[in-house]
Amino acid sequence: MTNNRRRSTPRLGMFLFVVVVFVLPPTTLLLMLHFEPLVISQTGDAGIFETAASHDDLTNVRTSTGVITVSGGFSALNGQRLMLRRSNKFGLQLCQAEDLGNCAEVSGTWTGTLQSIPQPNHWYMIDFAKHQINPGPLLAILAMGVLTALAALLLVASGCADSDSVEADDQEADHARTL
Repeated sequence: MTNNRRRSTPRLGMFLFVVVVFVLPPTTLLLMLHFEPLVISQTGDAGIFETAASHDDLTNVRTSTGVITVSGGFSALNGQRLMLRRSNKFGLQLCQAEDLGNCAEVSGTWTGTLQSIPQPNHWYMIDFAKHQINPGPLLAILAMGVLTALAALLLVASGCADSDSVEADDQEADHARTL
């Protein structure tokens, strides 16, 4: 019986290792990212919207102050005021001044000025954008971790089934010897 336990212990250890290394960290980061409040640390004037032109997954937005390249698409009404903002969750974004829900991530750096907004510096405030942590890769890592954990769990289960069959064979052999 102790021999059978020794065979399944490394498999169980492998399963626990996979869960601790590949499932818990992305899950924890995703939960932290979800529950962390959005904090705007800097804002700046980006001028007045003139036009936008898309090329692949980038959009060049022409404003009265220059051209700003953003990821994805961006649209606004002609003459609408635009602003830049830096947040802890999304990094530097170009937004419509009247609708801060309509924002696009700025590709590259901004050479203009941004005004800092004083914020209380709490120990639990994490600047995810500064550390380049976003949910896209975390979801992929979590999915791979879950699949790997399921594969490890199947390996553990097959090891336990093998141990049970070996134990049953040992019991049958002991029973045959006593007869």
